Amino acid sequence: MRYVDEALELKTRLERVCTATTGIEIPDGVVEFWGNYIPRIYGLAKALPAVYEADNDAAAAWDDRMMVLYEYSGVAGLSWTAPYLAGMYALACQAKPNITPQEFLKLAMKTGRTIQIQHDGKSYSYGTILDPQALIAALQE
Repeated sequence: MRYVDEALELKTRLERVCTATTGIEIPDGVVEFWGNYIPRIYGLAKALPAVYEADNDAAAAWDDRMMVLYEYSGVAGLSWTAPYLAGMYALACQAKPNITPQEFLKLAMKTGRTIQIQHDGKSYSYGTILDPQALIAALQE
């Protein structure tokens, strides 16, 4: 799988996500990345998890690739973001019924936070991460 990622230039494909700075650019970059990458890796990405428990080499390859996505961009596992943001927007609408999606995204970025994670002796910064309490508090001011 590492060969496939290298042959398909994974790092280059993730560049738009990695350099995104706004609440609009980030999801656009993620959609562009996965929309263009999944069709290229679908067969292999489907096969590895299917044999994960029974094949140690397949498990190691899968784990290696998942960690690489985090190391390159910090964007793996984003399938949860749309429903999470929709739920947060619904809560924001309860606090401020006339809030627009654009106002919500701007305030979510402003009230969000960055966290530090240590892994294998390296420090990684992740953010901006939505802070629900800070967002709702700002809406109630």
